Amino acid sequence: MHLQPSPTWYLFDADGAEPVRLLDDAGLAEPALSGTPQGVLASLAEAIHSKAQHLGERELRHLELFVALQRWRR
Repeated sequence: MHLQPSPTWYLFDADGAEPVRLLDDAGLAEPALSGTPQGVLASLAEAIHSKAQHLGERELRHLELFVALQRWRR
């Protein structure tokens, strides 16, 4: 049985600044972040959170690698 992700796990900490919650308690992207770079990250976190329970360990690791590789393509 997989541990289910909690919306409170999705915190964004930019360079030691105060962490920002990406998701609200319902697991939806925080509306206050709309239109910001953190908002894009919040939308991605929302999509992952909504489907994570259906993914196995292998799929989650592939997703983690995909997201990490996107960072280096910029």
